Amino acid sequence: MTYYKPLLYGCIFSIGLAGCFHDSDDKKTETQALTGKAADGYLANATVCLDLNGNKVCDAGEPSATTGPNGDFTINASASDVNSATIIVEIIPNVTEDKDNPGVKLTKAYSLTAPPGYTFVSPITTLVQAEVEKSGGSISNAENILKARLGTEVDFDSDYVAGQTDPEVGTSFKAEYEKLHKVAKVVATIISNNLDNVSSATSDTNFKDVLKLVVSKIDVALEEINGAVASDTSTTFDPDTFLTNNEDINNSTGVSTETLEDELALQEDLESAVETNLGTLLASGLFWLEYEYDEIDGIIPGYGKTTFDGTTTTNTFFAWDGSAFTQDISGGDGGGGECLDCPASSELVLLSTGWEVANFDSGGGDGPTFDSVQADGSVLMEEGPITVRLTGEEFSLEGNKIKGTLSGTNDWEWANLIPLASTFGVGAKGYKIKMSTFNDVFIMPEFSDTCITGENGEDQSAITGNCNLVRFLSGSGGNLGADTDPTAIQADTFTPIVTTRGTGTNPLNYKALLIGFDETADTGYLAEFGPNNLIFYYKVVVQNDVVTSFNKVLEAPYSQQTVHGKNLIVFDVPFELGLPFFDDGSNDTSGGTDQHDDGPKPTALFLSAHAGYWRWGGVIEAGTVIPDDAPFVYNEAAMTDITEAFDSSLIPSPPESPAL
Repeated sequence: MTYYKPLLYGCIFSIGLAGCFHDSDDKKTETQALTGKAADGYLANATVCLDLNGNKVCDAGEPSATTGPNGDFTINASASDVNSATIIVEIIPNVTEDKDNPGVKLTKAYSLTAPPGYTFVSPITTLVQAEVEKSGGSISNAENILKARLGTEVDFDSDYVAGQTDPEVGTSFKAEYEKLHKVAKVVATIISNNLDNVSSATSDTNFKDVLKLVVSKIDVALEEINGAVASDTSTTFDPDTFLTNNEDINNSTGVSTETLEDELALQEDLESAVETNLGTLLASGLFWLEYEYDEIDGIIPGYGKTTFDGTTTTNTFFAWDGSAFTQDISGGDGGGGECLDCPASSELVLLSTGWEVANFDSGGGDGPTFDSVQADGSVLMEEGPITVRLTGEEFSLEGNKIKGTLSGTNDWEWANLIPLASTFGVGAKGYKIKMSTFNDVFIMPEFSDTCITGENGEDQSAITGNCNLVRFLSGSGGNLGADTDPTAIQADTFTPIVTTRGTGTNPLNYKALLIGFDETADTGYLAEFGPNNLIFYYKVVVQNDVVTSFNKVLEAPYSQQTVHGKNLIVFDVPFELGLPFFDDGSNDTSGGTDQHDDGPKPTALFLSAHAGYWRWGGVIEAGTVIPDDAPFVYNEAAMTDITEAFDSSLIPSPPESPAL
């Protein structure tokens, strides 16, 4: 039952702020230049505008511009419009050119968006803007949600095209930019294919609503897209070929003209959904859809029912046996059985009993087990070692087409087994489930790769089980630019917090944490934990084995906390530095940090002395939304309508057995 499975693990543009003021005899009007770029690859000869009326279309009279050869644009408008209006980029068929394919004009019309103030408009910023509109939250909150789903810390307002070759960008971040560019290609292709398909079939559908529907489907599939892109080994990445090879992604993100109006109706219903008492609903039982594939029997549709009386959870599974849905005592898919991380690494989570291995395996098919119902009707569930809070929003399904509804709730496999004319009856309701962390979650990566030899040739043979080790400058000797590296891993007797700060431009004068040093770019950062709970970040540049630049670039607070008896130094992720996930890379031969890219990304980091050495970890704050790919369930009336409308003749035939 996938909707209960949390996935806990893993600028070259500017707004021209030099406003110019035009004085008249009786008033002063402030104007502002918005300068930036539009890209899938760089988009030349596209229309860019400020969407003053919010209809997702560049209308006459709205401040606009045409992009130059490298996607660059400048829009002059009032400061208030620049700071408040969504940015729209319209691709014009047979005019706009994507510089990923020089000389080839794009043949399909589509649009991209970005939040107010952005200076880089792309398929990724389109997802950010959609998240802002969906959640009603801040831009930064939307960015954090998308960063979690994409497993990245890249700034979405930065140029992922230029970032791949920028000498100031570290190797791991160059790889992140490349991956983000590929994801953007896939997102743009899905948007353009769907909008072209819809516009070819109908001319009276609201463009804004269709774009919103398409983007919502991409949002649901985003983690799957991201994972498939990361696994793609093709020499030349082609998004059309990618979608052909990843049929599930193509199917789940497609909009059928047959069910378009029904999916748009569902989208409208979801916008008016109201919060409901999930505990009360579970007392009566909620239903969810399954769809399994067997190599011999082919497709096996099924569904499950979950009840919770406040103490006991009961999960019942039903599967199609060829003539009826019968109880499946083996248990359904249940959303479990998925290993959280690769065999070479795991996570430790801080519990009341101390640091424990974080086993997020949901149990391989037994369904969810709830812990308690809260006073507000939300339900708590123990998911491995952490507590998850579930809430629900209710929407009516009465009169809606079943096929179109299931397409819109991402139950598209089941939608293919329902006749088009079937509708929900009286009392049918659907529920959108949302999950979030109930408490702050402190997670420490545990790398179990061999770590016998350290950065400086240290004998680390005594260190077993966890190669998560951080490096500090801790005294004179050595040279940051030569082989005699002055940094060292530190035992738990080491005190990271300084009483007297370092001075001057020699890094060796500082007792500081080494973060993000990139040997290819010869740049890195030091973090000095000073008195008064302030971190001082310094950028170091090395050329020809000599430190040529050493400057303080950021000050930020930190706190000292005791959690479950463990002392932690907690500080915000320094996103401003453009660093990859807080990894010194000393044991990462791949040059990247993608071992922990899945699920919500920490918004804070910590240092803690554990098992003899100082280690690092991340904090996922209470209330962090956990993305999920199937957050819809149904009441009994709706489930009855679905099973009665089910047409077994629509089940595809099983594959033929190979000839002996």
